[in-house]
Amino acid sequence: MTNLQEWFGGIDIYLFDQLLKGRIVPGMKVLDAGCGAGRNLVYLLRSGFEVCGVDESSEAIAQVRRMAESLRQGKGQERGQGQGQGQEQEQEQEQGQEQG
Repeated sequence: MTNLQEWFGGIDIYLFDQLLKGRIVPGMKVLDAGCGAGRNLVYLLRSGFEVCGVDESSEAIAQVRRMAESLRQGKGQERGQGQGQGQEQEQEQEQGQEQG
């Protein structure tokens, strides 16, 4: 069995509750306003959600970009892919950073 902390990351209990209740389902687009270091994005990125994380901190955005790239590379190694998860997030984060 997969380690839950590894799979979900430091997910917020309120997000976890929404996932359990089926209110956030695959195929949805998710905005994490004030994403910080991206603790709520780990599971969403791994599960194929299209996500956008915005934060006023350019350091936080840079950290989330590195995390998204790391997750994307890990997923590519597992499935033989190099593109996909996290790409939309990075593009949208750049837009959010420019606005902030």
